[in-house]
Amino acid sequence: PRPAPQPAAAADEWLSQLPTSKPTYPSRPAPQPVQHNPYAAPQPWQGGAAPRNAGPQQRSSALYTINGVFFLIWGVLMLLGGGFRFVGLIMFLFDGNIPEGAMPGLVGAVIGMLLGLIAGVILCLGGYAMVTQSNLSNARAGAIVATIPCFGCLIMPFGIWSLVLLSSDQAKRDFAS
Repeated sequence: PRPAPQPAAAADEWLSQLPTSKPTYPSRPAPQPVQHNPYAAPQPWQGGAAPRNAGPQQRSSALYTINGVFFLIWGVLMLLGGGFRFVGLIMFLFDGNIPEGAMPGLVGAVIGMLLGLIAGVILCLGGYAMVTQSNLSNARAGAIVATIPCFGCLIMPFGIWSLVLLSSDQAKRDFAS
């Protein structure tokens, strides 16, 4: 019988069977000139001569005007609706035929009318501020009211768009000038 190889001798035998030459790697290709990618994100300015458009840019006032006009239209419609509800409530009260148990519904109608009138005023002020770019706080308040669905789902996308526009630092610069 053959004696069992020693562990160190077995490792030496296995290592002696491995190739001893170093692997060769392909050489690196020569660097190619960097070409401008028109779809790449703009890189930050890193000194040297100032680029032509280095100053703060103003957004197109049309972005604010479009939303402001919709706010004004919706606010006027809300004020007209609130006025008609007010006239209807006055006529109902002076009719004298108030049924029993109608008071909670009447109180709810008055509160709803007042909230609609307040929202209409805020939307009109916010729309005017956006059209004239005069008061950022009023414009933001109008945008917030426009995002509340119970004041109208048709105006809500314009409210969200306005909140995005008015929440940027660019809006602060646009409304300051």
